[in-house]
Amino acid sequence: MPIRRTPSPYTAILAAGPLLHVLGAVLLLGLLIQASAAPGRAQEGAAPDLTGVYTVTIAKPDLPLGLPGSAALLGLWTATFNADGTYEMERQDVGRVASGTYEIAGSTLTLNDWNGIIGCGTPTDPTVSATYGWKLDETGLTLTPVNDACTDRRLLFSTRPFASFEACTTTPLGAMPMLAQPAGTPSPAEATPVAAGGVAAQEGLASDTNPEEAVDRLLRQGTGCWATGDAARFLPLHSRRVLGELGMIGPLPEFAATLQTLMTTPLSFQRIGNLTMVGSSQAWAYVEVTFGGEPLPQRMDFVFEDGSWLMDAFFLFGPVPDDQPGP
Repeated sequence: MPIRRTPSPYTAILAAGPLLHVLGAVLLLGLLIQASAAPGRAQEGAAPDLTGVYTVTIAKPDLPLGLPGSAALLGLWTATFNADGTYEMERQDVGRVASGTYEIAGSTLTLNDWNGIIGCGTPTDPTVSATYGWKLDETGLTLTPVNDACTDRRLLFSTRPFASFEACTTTPLGAMPMLAQPAGTPSPAEATPVAAGGVAAQEGLASDTNPEEAVDRLLRQGTGCWATGDAARFLPLHSRRVLGELGMIGPLPEFAATLQTLMTTPLSFQRIGNLTMVGSSQAWAYVEVTFGGEPLPQRMDFVFEDGSWLMDAFFLFGPVPDDQPGP
């Protein structure tokens, strides 16, 4: 059964004027955040292993008043703990900003130094270490300060749990007919449907997967694909219906090119409510979308299509009104 929707204010605006101006207005309104779950756990009886890549978003409400240079902490952060005992901190829109070495002893994480361009009196004295308790489970990586005199690092590491980083594995949309068509050819809504680009097989989004797990992995893919800065890798996570609606605004390649100009701004997705199934192939949930450090909870639809769970709503259009039936 088709899902009825009431067009959001964004839909009307998008149809009325240049897309770039619309997306800029949406940006100024301060849409959207946060993402994910955790990578491989240590096997039972094995030594604890922190190796992995984790993400966390720092938003304006997280910053204490009067902290010098606090604006530099805003955004989507990636923490990488390497097997050789080194770690790196990157801000999505800047790149690597700090690095150092670490040690693990049971449930204690020791950071031996901090070299970079923000906070902690960089570079720190190698003899001055910081210690955290750490726990890695299905909710993510939780770091609890035990001894750390660096306010910036403490804020980054312990404001909220880190989630695991999900690398983007979609097939770029540029390889699909809907972006390869010359002017005058049918819009995506009229064109021959294109199967999902291998996401189901590679990321566990197929029909034999628990829908909640599949949707959570889809949202982590959304965060990871946005982080590539390539709109042609982000758009394939959406249903044919969504791509068709975007194509009605204007040529899809133009939309992708405009969207790409915003992809230096951090964006992340995290489900914050139960997944509600509508039949066997449709679902909805409340998702916290953080865009530019500003969180906005919104209702998001999902559909099982061509062997994959896909987003059946585009975040810039805003949430579906609660008084509408279906997802």
